[in-house]
Amino acid sequence: MTAQIIHTEDHNGIPVMWSDIRSTYSGALIFGIGIQDEPVRLGGVTHLLEHLVMNQVGKVLINHNATTNDVSLAFYAQGPERLVADFLHRVAASICSLESLTDAAVHAEAAHIAAEMADANERTGTGPLLEQYGAATLGLLDLGAPAHRSLTREDAISWGRTWLHAGNAVLTFSGPVPADLDVVLPPAADTPERPEISRLPYRRTGWVGGGRVPLAVSLDIGSEDRAVKFVTSLVIERALFEDLRERRHLVYSVDGHVGLVSHETSALTHVMDPQPDDILATAEAALDVLRGLAADGPPQELLDRIVEEWRNLEEDSDTLYGFVVSAASRWVRDGVEPLGIDHEPMASVTVEHVRAVLETSLSTVLVSLGEFATDLTPEQVTERLALPWAKSPEGHYESMGSGRKVFSALMRSGVDTFDAKTFSGRRGHQIIVDPERITMSVPNFGNVEARWDRLVLAGRCTKCGMWDLTDDAGEGVLIQPSQWRGGDKLASKVSSYVTAEVRYPLDHAAWH
Repeated sequence: MTAQIIHTEDHNGIPVMWSDIRSTYSGALIFGIGIQDEPVRLGGVTHLLEHLVMNQVGKVLINHNATTNDVSLAFYAQGPERLVADFLHRVAASICSLESLTDAAVHAEAAHIAAEMADANERTGTGPLLEQYGAATLGLLDLGAPAHRSLTREDAISWGRTWLHAGNAVLTFSGPVPADLDVVLPPAADTPERPEISRLPYRRTGWVGGGRVPLAVSLDIGSEDRAVKFVTSLVIERALFEDLRERRHLVYSVDGHVGLVSHETSALTHVMDPQPDDILATAEAALDVLRGLAADGPPQELLDRIVEEWRNLEEDSDTLYGFVVSAASRWVRDGVEPLGIDHEPMASVTVEHVRAVLETSLSTVLVSLGEFATDLTPEQVTERLALPWAKSPEGHYESMGSGRKVFSALMRSGVDTFDAKTFSGRRGHQIIVDPERITMSVPNFGNVEARWDRLVLAGRCTKCGMWDLTDDAGEGVLIQPSQWRGGDKLASKVSSYVTAEVRYPLDHAAWH
């Protein structure tokens, strides 16, 4: 079979990519801006912009939609060529007239997004990406957009003018460009530098506990050869699935996410769903798989099967067009030349290629364990997994160790302590507020600390006064003043230290 060919053209200063695919005609307008590029306080602004653009498009009588993901914003349609072209014309016209947006439209679309997010609305999320990257770049995919309802018309328009223009756009089609296409966008402009993706320094490798998902295993894979990197990622997912599900029956699914750290490096996170009693055993088994691949490489039979599978996918029109769309996103963001499904480079990837990549990647493995039933100490978990405990750095009071030093520190001027009320459900908890930080001491767990100068989000419930504080490492503290002795003073203290730049209103009562 002949490898898929992706053609490139230019249309009104906008790059075009298309491939001749036997399917319902598809077209998309894609912008190189996504969730991982957003400032934390403006989290959700790309999604809001997506809704606002579509709000001005009008009725469309073919299959169409828009989507925002980690790296791109896309508007797409399927149907007769002339109607696909008409849809894209209208999307572009809407983008050109962003200044006509009203405050009422922004509020309406924010409400629609709140309904779309359901239980996640206004909540600060958690997850393995947040644990690794903190409240930035890939970590934003887990953190969510808790402040989205406070985004303004000015926020949306400014974000649109910065990113939605011909210099950050690409058109894609599943066949030759429509003859009557005439998409006009705002002229190309300089785009800001996108945030650099980097892990938290203390989460480079090891294990962490108490995660949101039962089990996640993450690692970086790097190679200048894109085929080697692509095949290696497929080998990891297939090997984990076949061992953990089909051989050991420990999980039902292995769901992977790939984040592009650079031209040469991808960040892979695989989430699995073992039962609580099997979490630690599954983590051990997953590490055995990765270490075995790094030592011996994958079976040749697995490599042959992957190449044959992708050879057969040439008959799958959705996969072929998906390659055009994903290639377009990389092209507009990073200038990476497009590749379709090319069997020859994949077939040239050897067992040794994969083994060598994984041998290097083992130094980046991070295992996130959910809540599991065990009486093991952290030291015993470290021994079983043969990985260090990648816990957060010790906080200010935690690092003092002895009770005498802590007592002396608490006696300093400007330090206030608050004990939980008897029937608050927080027996034994304590909050310490000083001019540099807030610390919550939790029995049998330790301290959760957030420095005032590192807060990136501070939501305050407009009805009950609860504070939802998040720092740049993704650590969070929820404070309900009514649960604490001296709650009014506690609320006043927090308010005095939280800056206006990170504040946003939330409706705690509306949480499901």
